[in-house]
Amino acid sequence: MPITAEYSWEETNASLSVLVPLRGAKPSTSDVFVANEYLKINSMPYFLELDLQHSVQASKSRAVFEPQGLRLFLPKQETGKWGAICTELEKEERLARRQTSVEARHEELRKAKVTEKEEKNADDREALKRSMELENAKKQWVEDKKQHEYAVHEERILDWEEKEKVAAQMLEEEEQQDQPCSSNAASSTETKRRAQRSKQAIFQDPSLPPPRSSNVVKMTFTKTTRPTPARADNTDKLGPNDPERSKPMLKRITNPDAVDIGEQNPLWLKDRADKYVQVGDFQSAEAAYSAAISLDDDEYVDTIADRVAAYYSNRSLCYMQLGCHKKCESDCRRAMELLEEHHARHSHTLEPSQIGALQARMSRLYARRAAARAQLGNVQGSRSDFEDAIRRCAPEHEEALGIDMHKLGALELKLAADANFKAAEYQLALDKYAQAKLIDPTNSALCSNSALCWLSLGQMEQCIHCLLYTSPSPRDS
Repeated sequence: MPITAEYSWEETNASLSVLVPLRGAKPSTSDVFVANEYLKINSMPYFLELDLQHSVQASKSRAVFEPQGLRLFLPKQETGKWGAICTELEKEERLARRQTSVEARHEELRKAKVTEKEEKNADDREALKRSMELENAKKQWVEDKKQHEYAVHEERILDWEEKEKVAAQMLEEEEQQDQPCSSNAASSTETKRRAQRSKQAIFQDPSLPPPRSSNVVKMTFTKTTRPTPARADNTDKLGPNDPERSKPMLKRITNPDAVDIGEQNPLWLKDRADKYVQVGDFQSAEAAYSAAISLDDDEYVDTIADRVAAYYSNRSLCYMQLGCHKKCESDCRRAMELLEEHHARHSHTLEPSQIGALQARMSRLYARRAAARAQLGNVQGSRSDFEDAIRRCAPEHEEALGIDMHKLGALELKLAADANFKAAEYQLALDKYAQAKLIDPTNSALCSNSALCWLSLGQMEQCIHCLLYTSPSPRDS
């Protein structure tokens, strides 16, 4: 039997604040639903539902777990004091009003999901278009370069031929001037001597053996599925340390952009990418990891899932450093799928130390994806990933991950305040920035954005005060 939760509430002209002390409840097992005129909280064993006196902005509401319990911030649709939080309508009218509000909220969420999908498709099409434009521009540049070089060399060859003709003509004229006059008989005799000398044997020494007869020597080579460092993929014979395979390995797709045999070897490409990461060249490292993935991630990747997961994990680090947070999130998801597949395939042979190392890798991937989702504004997804990372990490890392997850409350407040700023609700935005700074005082973007709000309100002294207390290494708001 659920227990009706107690609650307390406060209000301003612009918003409501509801505090529900859920003792022993966890965020992962709590369900909060907010409609414009209805509020429901289900966190076993507690249950609470309220039919609100007036309408709130459900899309801008937010829930934050605090030490005191679950706190809800509900912006009002119309400013003013309510006096009471719950309506006093009759039961039938209240239930009909609740049903209408819930259906409207579900329809709003469905439309938001469709809009998000359409925006993602539009972004993908635009990215594909830009990629094709860059590729065409690169091909055109190569063609222009080839035509230019061909024209230059053709001009040089024509010039050389012209000079050769002039030189040959000059030599012929000099020979004609130096040659004495002779009869036709003398010319004929000289011609016969030259023909006779040409018919003589090349080798005058009789001790030398006769020249060997010419012949064509045919050479063949054994085809391998990979360059030398990965010959274990040849299914004819497996080495003593090679893993068993249930499927035959096909020949890998070669890299058409490779300039030497090393670039056809994914292990060599990974080592080179690791060196790029060490020196901070993340753009080159991303290209090398992508080349290694194109060689190894195929229909038989389950045989080397552990190795390919490292490619995706390291490339996600490069994407994070380059600011490509959507690609970082995608690579983290693919790496986790491969690690889970590796664990399922070799669970009966893995030692406890190897299972621990596998869990540590999963924890790092969840933490990295949480950071990427936070940068994308997906606070709920980021919080869920942080919880998974904490469950899998070593005890010495729990505190640091917990601090990062706690800062998501500040990020959530910042996103809501940014929306208020865009709607010209500067005072409401300032209140939320102030609350966010209490959670994460090191985030200089909060001071910078607060200064912008004061500037919009014409409060120059407050604006200067916020700018003076901004961190020395600010992040972009």
